[in-house]
Amino acid sequence: MFNKLKEKFSFEFWQKFSKALMVVVAVMPAAGIAIGLGKLLNSPMILGNVRFFELLGNIIEQIGWTVIVNLPALFAVAIGGTWAKEKAGGAFAAFVAYLVMNQTIGTLSADMIGISSGELLTDANPYRTLFTSSLGLPTLQLGALGGMISGFLGANLYNKYNSFDKLPKALAFFNGKRFVPIITLFWGAVVGAIAVAIWPPVQDVINGIGRTIADPDSSIAAFAPFVYGSLERLLLPFGLHHMVTIPINYSDVGGTYKSIYDGTVGVGQDPAFRVWASDLIKAAKDPDAQNMIMNSYMPGRFKIGQMITGFGSLIGAGFAMLRVIPKERRAKYKPMFLGAMSAVFVAGVTEPIEFMFMFISPILLFVHAVLTGIAFMIPDIARMLFGHPIMSVHAFGLIEFILNGVVQVGILAGHNLQWISVVLASAAYGFIYYFVFKFCILKFNILTPGRVEEAEAETTAADKSPAFAEEKPLKVIEALGGLENLEEVDACMTRLRVTVKDNSKVKDTVFKALGAVGVIKKDRGIQVIFGPEADILKTKINAIREG
Repeated sequence: MFNKLKEKFSFEFWQKFSKALMVVVAVMPAAGIAIGLGKLLNSPMILGNVRFFELLGNIIEQIGWTVIVNLPALFAVAIGGTWAKEKAGGAFAAFVAYLVMNQTIGTLSADMIGISSGELLTDANPYRTLFTSSLGLPTLQLGALGGMISGFLGANLYNKYNSFDKLPKALAFFNGKRFVPIITLFWGAVVGAIAVAIWPPVQDVINGIGRTIADPDSSIAAFAPFVYGSLERLLLPFGLHHMVTIPINYSDVGGTYKSIYDGTVGVGQDPAFRVWASDLIKAAKDPDAQNMIMNSYMPGRFKIGQMITGFGSLIGAGFAMLRVIPKERRAKYKPMFLGAMSAVFVAGVTEPIEFMFMFISPILLFVHAVLTGIAFMIPDIARMLFGHPIMSVHAFGLIEFILNGVVQVGILAGHNLQWISVVLASAAYGFIYYFVFKFCILKFNILTPGRVEEAEAETTAADKSPAFAEEKPLKVIEALGGLENLEEVDACMTRLRVTVKDNSKVKDTVFKALGAVGVIKKDRGIQVIFGPEADILKTKINAIREG
């Protein structure tokens, strides 16, 4: 039994699962930027009371909110499309399963309580806090988990029944793919009924855990962010860090915030920040309301460490690795390091720097994980020292930081100290990382890129010529063992995620010459870290596979 479970939840499973989640996670920064930009255009303080800008700002902001409030449905579609043999069919089945599941939950719950479905979200429901609305349907607060369950359900039903041919001739029209929605209606209702029976007590437990983790006054206040930050970095080399980031960012585990103005509930660190910041701006002229909002939730507790990593830590680490390169070779490596640091600072993509040392030195990986964990503790430490929250910002990359921190929390809500303190902490961490990394590299003779002649051929940046770019997908295919060795090719934001038939045919050493900063091999699962180029390579490779 153990071997079957191990085989089912293999490295290929988890890399595929992470990829499915990243389909949704990748759109979150865009949604956040849309909300921030919308509020900027809609602010009389910035552009005055110009009707055109107000209307445009409202439209752009609501586009962002559409993504935030419909995250569970997006997870369902993303997983359904990833897991099914045919993406469109799986995504459609998953969405049907999601709708039916929630409709069943609402109908059964209302009947058990003795009220109508329309009253589930009113004071007539004594269990009101357990319910929410999704796509207009009152349902239990399953959050992202409900979307994931529906996604797997729809995809597996599609894979099993897309060739179904057991119906009699009179109903033969509904054989094959047309049978999938029919069976999905049934199983969606079954899953909804099961959720009604078992989810409320489970949700109570999760809510309790979430309140404890997210509560800055709890007994594990600073310890929880430290464990989260360190564990996330330690899992990064294996591409499994999403297993801890997703629950914190998009589920009750990361805490919730309910708007004091319109009752909108943000579940998880990311959505909760959007609702919290919106309330803070609305209360800009009411100091008492602002104090209550500011002290009721700390949205930066599980994000500050990541911002410090992007704006300070890895910039310092990059300069340290560049400075320890012998002078005669330093100029050759400078573009590579500066390019990687730019990606970290502007876009929040950390892998280009981290993969320069993570696989080379366990010492630097451990130091990085511990220092990152400490960075995540800073908001709690600062609150204990100053008596009130500082660094209440949630952002990914420079653009989102400007819109979320500088514009929303700073200019519109009047709390500039929140984003300024992030900048100061990041600068301090940049200096700390510079000296710590430089000391460790020299003390333990760690062979970071450019330090030895023998490593030059491997670490030299890939050819940038048009001819090389045209041939690159073919060279990657060759390095993966050829077309016949490819079983599945996919990508997330920075990684080409491949399942091969025989991993002994994969030529690891070739990828660095093709511009990759790291390669991970585990059983038949291969991850090649190409940076933002990964998704483009995936598209080109799959086009070649399809002829």
